[in-house]
Amino acid sequence: MRDGKLEVGDALPSITAISKQFSCARETVVKAYSILKKQGILVSQPGKGFFLASDTPSLLPKVLLMLNNLTPYMEVLYNSFMQSLKGKASVDVFFHHHNIEVFKNIVDSSIGKYHSYIIKPFENEEIDKIFEAFDDSELLILDKRDGINAKRSYIAQDFIEDFYSCLCETSERFKKYNTVYLVFPKLLSHPMYCISAFEKFVNKYSVRSKCIGGIEKNKVEKGGCYIVLNDHELVDLLRICREKKFHIGKDIGIVSYNDTPMKEFIGEGITVYTADFAMMGREAAKFAVENIAIRKDVYARVVLRSSI
Repeated sequence: MRDGKLEVGDALPSITAISKQFSCARETVVKAYSILKKQGILVSQPGKGFFLASDTPSLLPKVLLMLNNLTPYMEVLYNSFMQSLKGKASVDVFFHHHNIEVFKNIVDSSIGKYHSYIIKPFENEEIDKIFEAFDDSELLILDKRDGINAKRSYIAQDFIEDFYSCLCETSERFKKYNTVYLVFPKLLSHPMYCISAFEKFVNKYSVRSKCIGGIEKNKVEKGGCYIVLNDHELVDLLRICREKKFHIGKDIGIVSYNDTPMKEFIGEGITVYTADFAMMGREAAKFAVENIAIRKDVYARVVLRSSI
């Protein structure tokens, strides 16, 4: 590099070629290339080899973190992730917004440039194919199960069973309401598992229920319990309750999906079905630096507050 024989972007000899040229074990070359890669000097491209990325070593491994968007609960995960790293890595953050073209473009422009890739995918038939571009040892699938295979690391939820279990756990609280509503907007990014789990719960407990596409002021009445899956609908519902002077937890019930710090303090507290996003951030930070395989199932829990 420094004598001018290699320039940034040039291909490096293969592991086999280096091993033969210097009569050393392949494992030694693999380890050396791995160190150079973590320092940002080399990048690897699956099926193509290693390339010179820089002639200035970095003391910190580079990490790609790709999320759907910075929702309040993803912010909890992000903050936990960054705090747990404590300056041990350089992190680039991207958002795909559930757009497959954006997702593909981020992946295509990032392959081989990072020590580890921590990605929250979404439901799309192209995800599996896109993930084939990664070295499985460098990839961590976060939160969603899309793209998981036997070799890939993950920290993910089993959404349908979790949602159903949480509904069952709050079944006694629902009895004081005339109707339980699942608010499921058409443009919501949640998959249909929510409706399947809700229908399974309703059939088991013979609950009077209805799935609705949004919150409408003239249709929010006393005696209903509303399960809202995003914070936009929650804000709309809270605003209507204030305008109609409804007492939350008595006149109507509210259950929100995914906890955030503010939900403990809204009104007298909003009941939530939630995963431990802070824990997910801490575990992801370990993988980011160490690349030690992890296969962790995350289970949602009910946090009961005064809203039901």
